[in-house]
Amino acid sequence: MLVLAAAVMVPLGGGVAHARVADDQDPALVRTAQGTVHGLAGSDHQTFSGIPGLPRWAACHSGGTVLSLASGPQSVHPVNFMSSHNCAFWRHLQPAP
Repeated sequence: MLVLAAAVMVPLGGGVAHARVADDQDPALVRTAQGTVHGLAGSDHQTFSGIPGLPRWAACHSGGTVLSLASGPQSVHPVNFMSSHNCAFWRHLQPAP
């Protein structure tokens, strides 16, 4: 699982810094997250798809799907990321209609 987080140190009274969680709607954070996920998905697929014994699945590309890592008979399969994951920034990753 890939988890992206960002914090900004903001000095307040007395010179003490407090962490402030970055807004997931911040365009720079969205671009960074999108680029990181896209790069890792491509490189990980190339790295691990040729190893004997590992499950095979199609590479993830830009679009409305991600790989579900569910257990059971369906296990790894494409799912719609906006309906399967509740992250506010997903709508920015979906191409405009």
